This record gives sequence, structure tokens and C-alpha cells, in this order.
Amino acid sequence: MTITSMSGFGVFPILIICLTVVLHLLFAFAVLADANKLSSPSGRPGTFLVGPLAWCLTAVIWGIAGVAVYWAIHHSTLRPNHPDYK
Repeated sequence: MTITSMSGFGVFPILIICLTVVLHLLFAFAVLADANKLSSPSGRPGTFLVGPLAWCLTAVIWGIAGVAVYWAIHHSTLRPNHPDYK
């Protein structure tokens, strides 16, 4: 099979791949927007360990698993200065 011949794969796997790429990008933009909101006015990142762009790349590469780690660190009670943490 050549690269130009996709008849061996069918349409369904290609649609799944496209949907996965789109979802990863949507997750990444959402994480980037939220991470930028957490940043302080002085420009210091409000995110843990790395800056917003690194968290965005994590979401692109790892998808929902990367978003789950981001959420657990920044929006759950695992974060020491979370308002509900007592």
C-alpha cells in the first residue's frame, strides 16, 4: 500500500484521528486560557512548576490525561492555597 492510497484504512479511523486532534487542540486552548488567568499581573506564572505554555503543550500531547493532571494541581484541594483548603 502506498501513502497516497488510503483505501486500506477506511474512513472511520481517519475520522477518529481527526476528532482526537481537534479535541486535543480544544483542551490545549482551554488550559492555556485558564493558565493565563492564573498568572499574576506582575507576569509571574501562577501555575505550578512550569508556565502556561508548557501546560498547553502537555494538554496537546497527553489530551484528557494532561488536562486531568492540570486540574488536579490547580483547581482541586491538592493546591495548598485553594479557598476550600483548611
